[in-house]
Amino acid sequence: MKIDIARLNRSSLQESQQSAAVSRQRFTKPETTGPEETVASPPLEVGQEISGMIVGELDDGRIILNLGGALIETNNPGGLTPGQSLSLRVDFLEPQVILHIIEQEPTIESEAATLLRQRLFGLTRQDETLVLLQEKLQAAKVFLDPGMPQMSLEKLGSFMADILDNQRPLNPERLMQFVRDSGLHYENKLFRAVMANSPNLAAIADSDLKGLLLGALENLEMGAGEPRRAIASQLDHIEIQQAVNLLAQLEGQPLQIRIPFFTGAGFTDAALSVQRDGKGRGQDSGKSSQGYVIMFLLDLENFGRTRIEAHLKGRDLRVLFYVDQDDSVVLLRRELPGFALTLKALGYREVLLAASTASRMPQEQQHGFETLALGLPANIPLLNVRV
Repeated sequence: MKIDIARLNRSSLQESQQSAAVSRQRFTKPETTGPEETVASPPLEVGQEISGMIVGELDDGRIILNLGGALIETNNPGGLTPGQSLSLRVDFLEPQVILHIIEQEPTIESEAATLLRQRLFGLTRQDETLVLLQEKLQAAKVFLDPGMPQMSLEKLGSFMADILDNQRPLNPERLMQFVRDSGLHYENKLFRAVMANSPNLAAIADSDLKGLLLGALENLEMGAGEPRRAIASQLDHIEIQQAVNLLAQLEGQPLQIRIPFFTGAGFTDAALSVQRDGKGRGQDSGKSSQGYVIMFLLDLENFGRTRIEAHLKGRDLRVLFYVDQDDSVVLLRRELPGFALTLKALGYREVLLAASTASRMPQEQQHGFETLALGLPANIPLLNVRV
């Protein structure tokens, strides 16, 4: 691989056999040197081992390597992304410098994909629902040592009761609270608190589902059986969602979340994905004009599987309902005019609603809903099999 070292001379960077998968994430060039600045390459000797770090990616796909304080513009030999640390060996100095990658730090993408591969079996399990977990929490108290505090289980039970309160509608405020405190952002909240020197780490753990699950798991005896397995399964489910959304964010794919949704007859898990639609972004259009595509998937009694695709831009809303049964389409179309009036009363300006059978759904939407149903990131291979 030919590379330019600070626009002064040329070198070659050879790829190791253990390189990771190539990232498709793009980064802008960091403002580390001015357009006319040059940096001399560090003194090197054949056989010398030196550490480097990828500090940026250029628009043409090349990367910027910090090598001993010198910034080197190089072609990406594959598997290198900004933030990675490398161990390099100098193989040749003449006629050009050739560096060999002897070790590279795993990328965030590869670590997240590895976690998903290890837990693929958990993606199809149905015992991680919050409703089933709530049912097993009462039995969990039996397995506690009388000398141990039961506060963690009581806090978890109170948190679950608030989430699964079917007397309160799932309004935007409650949905935002669930997204914030459902465990997906637990480590991020702790990190921010540490960086701010906040003493309230315990308060964060007591108000977040993942923190409460970890506390309850520590409080349960190893022989707690089914309650302990249910808590561990819910933790696995949260970490799978975290890995899926990390990959989705890096790849520009929709973010996913599953929320408990009360249908009137009981709770069901509803799958939700959100993505910027990227349309209407001209030079004069600001960030406020950015639209969103929201996909909603759930099973409703007497309706079957219901798929909802909503396009939201400012106060304009366009919603498409896809259901399996023809009589469900007839019922939906009869109710849509009244629903549109309700939405306009809530402040929406232009409301367009339509219903159709799932068999008439465009292929792109079919793929999106299939991905959402599986709970997997779109267009990201998780099987690492070489034939």
